[in-house]
Amino acid sequence: MREALEKRFTHCRQKGCLNIYPETVSYYSDPPGEAWVARVADESYDPERHFQLRNPDGRPVHLAAIDKCLIGRVQPAPKRCDCVFFEGRDVCFVEFKIRAKGKAEADDRNQETRLLEAGDQLLASIQQFEQDDLLGPHHRVRAYAFVGYDLSYPAPTTTLLNIAELIDSNVKSAVDFDARNSVMF
Repeated sequence: MREALEKRFTHCRQKGCLNIYPETVSYYSDPPGEAWVARVADESYDPERHFQLRNPDGRPVHLAAIDKCLIGRVQPAPKRCDCVFFEGRDVCFVEFKIRAKGKAEADDRNQETRLLEAGDQLLASIQQFEQDDLLGPHHRVRAYAFVGYDLSYPAPTTTLLNIAELIDSNVKSAVDFDARNSVMF
């Protein structure tokens, strides 16, 4: 997939949109402003703000920053998810929609809205990757909304099921959708 991305998005090498991470555990954030998804130092890890990649076999997992890097060079940019992790047949799209910094969990009334927005952006990204022939039937596709949930505060089940159905009914690929704070390769 790396070669296909570099061919389709010719600016990605120059901008540094593609990186490889073989670490067994690594963390990622989507900083505000013009920056795109990037690795975070282990000592800076915050489970509410950083997405975790678990890679027990040390495989060379690629990170392609989609929003503000592969896509979004011109304004207004189409809404797409923040990034995609991939290695071999495994592909995982991720959209960061975490609670605003400094906002207490109890005061956060926009969780479902963030989840729905993430679903729309994940769907648009998967559709574009299919249209550009970057995804094929041999890929195992996952799509995760990172909205700051953990096991103690799960996402609304009905909303998750509705988004999963929306994605499944609008793409060719079989997609595993969920609200997650990590992915395992």
